[in-house]
Amino acid sequence: MVDEELKLKTEVEKPPIKAVIFDLDGLLVDSEPLWTEARNKVLGEFGVGYDEEDKRLLMGRDYRVGLEYLINRYKLVVSVHDLAIKEQKILEGLFKKKLKLMPGAKELINEVDNSELKKAIATSSPRSRLESALNKLNLKGFSVIVTGDDIVHGKPDPEIFLKAAQKLWVDPASCLVLEDSPYGIEAANKAGMKSVAVVDSRFSSIKSFEGVSKPDLIVNSLGHLTVDELEGLFE
Repeated sequence: MVDEELKLKTEVEKPPIKAVIFDLDGLLVDSEPLWTEARNKVLGEFGVGYDEEDKRLLMGRDYRVGLEYLINRYKLVVSVHDLAIKEQKILEGLFKKKLKLMPGAKELINEVDNSELKKAIATSSPRSRLESALNKLNLKGFSVIVTGDDIVHGKPDPEIFLKAAQKLWVDPASCLVLEDSPYGIEAANKAGMKSVAVVDSRFSSIKSFEGVSKPDLIVNSLGHLTVDELEGLFE
C-alpha cells in the first residue's frame, strides 16, 4: 500500500506531457525579418527607424504594447490603431511574397501529429497575421489558436499560454511551450509549463535566456527536436 501511494504521489508531481504549444513568429515561420522590414518602412514615413535596441525590447512582446512603445519613444503623431493599419498592410504584402517556414518546423509538426500529443499555437500577433501565415504555408491541424486579439495581457504575462491550455483541456503542468523569445519563455515559466527555447542567432543568443527566462532546454533549430526528446523533459 505504501509503495502504491508513493507511486501515485510521484505521478502527480511529474505529470506526463500531453500538449505542445507553438509560438508563431520566429519559431514556426521566418517572419522576424519581414516584421523588421515592415516596421522600418512604416517608421520611415515619420523620419525614424527601427533599431537593434527596439528589436531586443519588443521581440515576443504584446503587439499593442510594442506599438505604444514606438509611438512614445519616437513621439509619433499617430494612434496605435492607425499605426497598426499601416504596418499590417505592408506586412500582408511581405507575407504573401516572402514568408517561409523555419527549418525543421514542418517535420516537428508532422511528428507531433503522429503522436498522441495535442498541439496549439499561441502568438502575440493579430489573428489576421496568423491566418495569413497559415494560408500561405498550408499549416493545418491546429484546433486551438490563441492570438494577441484574444488576450488582455501579453507576454511575459502567462495569460496566452494558460488560455491555450484551457482550450486544449490540458493541465498547464502537462504542456510544453516552444518559443524563440525570452519574454515567451518567461511567460511559459509563469504558466507552470515546461519550455524549450529555439535560439535564432540573427536576433538573440543563449545569454538572452537567463534568470526568469531560463528554459528547460535550448536548441538552435526545431530540426534538432523530436517528440521523444520533448517527452524526456517530463521524466
